[in-house]
Amino acid sequence: MHALGVAGPDPVAATLGPLRCTDPDDQMFIDLALQLGATLLSRDRAVLKLARRASAHGIRILVPERWSP
Repeated sequence: MHALGVAGPDPVAATLGPLRCTDPDDQMFIDLALQLGATLLSRDRAVLKLARRASAHGIRILVPERWSP
């Protein structure tokens, strides 16, 4: 809150990406893929659960067997 009691933007929320992984150890890979617009290959369930929402942000999340260059 500001000195006058008016709430401003949450600085922590502003730094969070549009996709949040339930496993904090995997978040760095999600963030990197978002920055680069890359395809992310993973077998991790927490990462794979984001696949549908990730496609709306321009990245693909696939199991390695489904990837083709």
